[in-house]
Amino acid sequence: MLGELGGGIGAGIIEPSGGRAAGMIVATAGHVDHGKTALVRALTGTDTDTLEEEKRRGLTINLGFAYFNAGPHRVGFIDVPGHQRFIKNMLAGVGAIDAVLLVVAADEGIMPQTREHLRIMDLVGLRRGVVVVTKVDRADATQLATLDTELAGFLAGTFLEHAPIIRTAATTGAGLSALNETLTALADELPERPAAGNFRLAIDRVFSVIGTGLVVTGTVYAGEVHVDEALAVCRNALPARVRGIYSEGQAAEVAAAGHRCALNLTGIRREQIKRGDWLTAPDAVYTATQVDIELRVPRDAAQPLRHWTPVHIFHGAAHHTGRVALLEAPLLKPGDAQLAQLVLDTPMAAVRGEPCVLRNQSADLTLAGGHIVDVFGSRAGRARASRIHWLRQMNLATPQASLAALLAEAKEGVPLAAFQTAWNLTEAEAETLYRELELVQIDSSDAGGRVRIGLAPAHWQALLDILVAAVKAWHQKHPDDTGIRLPALRAGVSAKLSQASVEAALNVLVGAHTLQQTGPCFHMPVFAARLPESETLLWDAVKLQLEAAGMHPPTLSELAARVDTDQDTLIALLRRLSDLGIIARVQKNRYFLIMTLKQLATRFASITQIAPAGLVAVADFRDQTGLGRNLSIAVLEYFDRVSLTRRVGNGRRLVKPVDTIFN
Repeated sequence: MLGELGGGIGAGIIEPSGGRAAGMIVATAGHVDHGKTALVRALTGTDTDTLEEEKRRGLTINLGFAYFNAGPHRVGFIDVPGHQRFIKNMLAGVGAIDAVLLVVAADEGIMPQTREHLRIMDLVGLRRGVVVVTKVDRADATQLATLDTELAGFLAGTFLEHAPIIRTAATTGAGLSALNETLTALADELPERPAAGNFRLAIDRVFSVIGTGLVVTGTVYAGEVHVDEALAVCRNALPARVRGIYSEGQAAEVAAAGHRCALNLTGIRREQIKRGDWLTAPDAVYTATQVDIELRVPRDAAQPLRHWTPVHIFHGAAHHTGRVALLEAPLLKPGDAQLAQLVLDTPMAAVRGEPCVLRNQSADLTLAGGHIVDVFGSRAGRARASRIHWLRQMNLATPQASLAALLAEAKEGVPLAAFQTAWNLTEAEAETLYRELELVQIDSSDAGGRVRIGLAPAHWQALLDILVAAVKAWHQKHPDDTGIRLPALRAGVSAKLSQASVEAALNVLVGAHTLQQTGPCFHMPVFAARLPESETLLWDAVKLQLEAAGMHPPTLSELAARVDTDQDTLIALLRRLSDLGIIARVQKNRYFLIMTLKQLATRFASITQIAPAGLVAVADFRDQTGLGRNLSIAVLEYFDRVSLTRRVGNGRRLVKPVDTIFN
């Protein structure tokens, strides 16, 4: 379908059809009218002025693309516009390139946009390139010598300081062979770009084609996509399906990281997607309005960047506004770098490592640039030393190094879903990483719901050891108590550890018979609390009364009168017996024998077998047990508290076997 469209949709495609990775993507940058488009046309035979307005005005207004073979490598050119007011288009072109051709006309030399483009490409982390002096046929020897001197000073301290400088003339073909050889050598050194991570496409054009439908073009930053796969728009989470992939004038089956591609989409309307949007896997949709970033101010900047400066933010083809919060110092001086947070007016769809550029409030001056560090920024505590340290670990080169560093220090664990999202890992990639690091995974909870926490094996073992030590210490200090309860254990371990982490560790210890649980208390297997003789006699009398009462135990006042004691003494005994797991308080003034509650729980379980959808109403439980309504409600609420049942609407569902609660 797409392959039949010829040049209409083909603008913007550089890689071979069906290829797994483009050989090299090269951006041509430099001042307007310095011959970038003519140079690309001379190398490739392709005119990148693809829009009518471009043809009419002789300008590269939008991103133009072409390709050619440099030895065994496929080289794709992004011809970015040179006019200052089209900087946002240029930024869309440099987001995922491998190298740059910095073009300088011999007859004009270094111009304002030459400096602007080099500044931006240096800020976003480009490290490979070639300097091409064009129009050498229009300059004399003196001009060329002067330009050589100017270029040496201009390039000093930048990533192009030691780059090859090739003199060319597109009209005569001078220097093109040398440039071809240089590009071939550059491509030879280029590491292969893996198609890892969830698919991410930065959309720079959206249009409709008669007979085909909706088409988007852009650069694939990560992952890969195949025909008929499902995607989603990050901004609004709307789903779309890939009907076709267009590459090098014909249909392709796959587009992968490093490719320029056009996707024919179905399931989404033209007005629901726009330039600046990101397409990704449906389960990888995430946006944020606080994004942490490492920023660097250009070394030739006239002034430092100040905390809370209003900025325009360019990320891929997206354009945001917001403010920049500096996290390590109130000023960021020219040539320096520090961590910062972008506080955005609209949500950004970013992942760790992606470049962005900040311009001033008028969007006519580049202030700083850098790359995303974490997309889970928070205004609260964003400049704390612990947060800065976390960001430095997130800023390590690989997810393996980053997660290993975080796990080594985060005794409370690392939120795995957030880490996976920030690093744009697929589920399979994340699970492989977790296995390699042998981390312990625990389901926990926070204000936003259930989360998965990862703990380093050393921290997990330390937690187990600390819990055992805490139980032993409790026995020494409280020899008459059954054991220590969960809140006291948590307080003695770490306030940062989630309850779920402590519970998971206790479950392991109890399962291994290192600890035992009696009621709500944890104790050593060899420890057994004993009642003093005076309390033993009272307990014998209480037990007779509770056994006789069965499912209708007396109130505290009634029970105190029957055993001839005061309520304070009785309550102290009942609390101790509750710790021992012999009785349980079901109402404020009523205790049940555990064996009686087990009988009621067994009755509840049998009712679920005949209840509609397994849901037992209060009235059903009341009728089957003979308890009054109020006592039935109290017993059922106790079952909820001990996690035997869960309330669902007006009924309750059995969620655990009776023997796991009443053993």
